[in-house]
Amino acid sequence: MASAAFRLFYPLRYLLSILLVWSYAATCMAEQKGAAFFDFGVFAFEEGDYEGAEKNFLNAIKANPRNGDFHHYLGKTYLKTGRFKEAENALNQAWQYQSAMEGLKYDMAIVQYQIGAYPVASFLFADELFENPSNVLAQYYLGICMYKRQQYKNALEHFEKATQKNPSIKPNGFFFAGICHMQLRETERAVEKFSWVAENAQTDELKTNAVKWLQTAQALTKEANPLRLNLKIGAQYDDNVALEPADQDIYADEGSFGFTAYLSAKYRLLQYNNLSTGIGYNHYQSIHFDLSEYNLMGSIPNLYVKFNHKPWILGLSIQPTYYWLDTNKYMLRKQFSTDLIWNITGKLAGRYAIIFFDENNYITSGKNGRNIQFLMDAFYRIPEKKISLIGGIGFDHSNTDHADYQYTGFQTRIGMDWGLPREFVFSPSVRITNKQYAHTHSFYNKKRDDLKYELAASISRKMIYQWLTGGVEYKYTKNDSNIAVYGHQSHKAAFIISAAY
Repeated sequence: MASAAFRLFYPLRYLLSILLVWSYAATCMAEQKGAAFFDFGVFAFEEGDYEGAEKNFLNAIKANPRNGDFHHYLGKTYLKTGRFKEAENALNQAWQYQSAMEGLKYDMAIVQYQIGAYPVASFLFADELFENPSNVLAQYYLGICMYKRQQYKNALEHFEKATQKNPSIKPNGFFFAGICHMQLRETERAVEKFSWVAENAQTDELKTNAVKWLQTAQALTKEANPLRLNLKIGAQYDDNVALEPADQDIYADEGSFGFTAYLSAKYRLLQYNNLSTGIGYNHYQSIHFDLSEYNLMGSIPNLYVKFNHKPWILGLSIQPTYYWLDTNKYMLRKQFSTDLIWNITGKLAGRYAIIFFDENNYITSGKNGRNIQFLMDAFYRIPEKKISLIGGIGFDHSNTDHADYQYTGFQTRIGMDWGLPREFVFSPSVRITNKQYAHTHSFYNKKRDDLKYELAASISRKMIYQWLTGGVEYKYTKNDSNIAVYGHQSHKAAFIISAAY
């Protein structure tokens, strides 16, 4: 009986062994075939052929569905092609089969970041950093997730660490750090970050965005401080000093070295919603070593009101101006002006102004009178080229006590500020003015007609501190007149230092 059972079991055991060997061989062949598809898929992935990579990874998974590497690379392929939900499924499968794979947790975090699941992404990035502290991209993206979750202090910490680990991340890291500083109302630190990005960004898009944020931060910094101060001091040579400094009608035909100083102070008294009002004071002083009788001093207090209703800014001001020549009273000008600024786009703005003034000239009484001016200017910025352009036209009409000085004038001007390497700024400008006098001159017996050209250029840069600027200026003036005594030309050069607060 036992012998019969043994004879029956022996061929069954032999058959079972054959089946086991065949099954193992088939499994090995499937794994080898899956590995071959996987190798082809990795090659296609590295070459950027994501369609070919996907096909090969799917074939590899079909041959061996429990291999975590196959699912991982399929998920990476979906990431590259923006199919984030499919990437999430593939990476979850990889995690199920082999959770310790290098880079898997980081890729899973990227998927969660891309689909906007920032809390989950934050957890995964933080876990990745704990296991791999040198992963600078995980540090950077953790900062982005914190920023998206409005946890700005935490975001700043990660941006700073990421930029320290890898300088190539610094432009983007500083950009988002600047926005975090803005949200935390740390505008001065935001200005520092955006200034660095605007200077060092490698792409035009990042540079343009940094400049926009920088201008916003600078405006907020100024708005927060009710006091503004500007001081400008210059040493100059003028080869033809004006005998009537305000009108610049008659010149000495003599040159002189000297100094100029200009102080501007403005204090905001009230800010209520879009309405602000304040007071200001400007002071001008010129000193000529050789022609001291033509030293000019101007004292200019003012009161202003502004209403800001974006994109419009309406301004009104009253400004009495007192001039002295040496120690003698020269002129009193009472001025009222209104201007309207239209911020058309982030790069283009327009300004429209009407200015009325009444003059009392204590030296030439016939010049007492009234004047009205209409001005229109346009401003255009090209931030990626560090260029700001300005152009304008104007009209003015003067009605004086004596007919000899009554005229109608037209003017046009163009200028630019151009940021050069090493933080230099080049600023050329041209102004052309035509004055057509209304009446025949009482002495020269002809109607006066003047055409004046003014060409100016300066180059400047910050010195030591951001609030301190040094530079050189040059100005050429030529007035062509059909009455020879009023024709003149002059060259003026100066070294300038200015400070702003």
